[in-house]
Amino acid sequence: MTPAPEGPAADEGDRHDPHDHHRADLGLPPRRVARRGHHRRGGHRSRSRAGRGLLARRRVFGAAALGPALALGWLLFVSDHTVPQDAHAEDSVERRWAEQAGSGAFLDVVIASGVTLVLLSVLDVDISATGVLTLLVVLALADSAVRYAVVSRRGA
Repeated sequence: MTPAPEGPAADEGDRHDPHDHHRADLGLPPRRVARRGHHRRGGHRSRSRAGRGLLARRRVFGAAALGPALALGWLLFVSDHTVPQDAHAEDSVERRWAEQAGSGAFLDVVIASGVTLVLLSVLDVDISATGVLTLLVVLALADSAVRYAVVSRRGA
């Protein structure tokens, strides 16, 4: 291991790289690295330059969080007072269509899961669980959407 620098180099905030023992084996001088928060040529880096990145990150996070925060605020504080509640929401035609589509899609997903399980175990295919579950969710959503569209066309 290379000894720590002495004299004026140690006061400037420079030190030797602890992972630099291979350079000594090759006969090269040790590489100097700056201490955290210090630049090689004198002191700390400019605060305005470091602060710009933090300010930009805060603005991006604020812009990304603004939409969901406004929607949640409207839902909690405004919607109960301005949107009238339907007393017979459970008896609507769209509700029955959604129930029919959901129950049919659930049956399809159960059958598809069983067939996939049999095929994967018989063929001895090794697939990640993340991939299989992702395909299962996509199948369920697509099947529900198609079934809802078909039921609503028949009922209309």
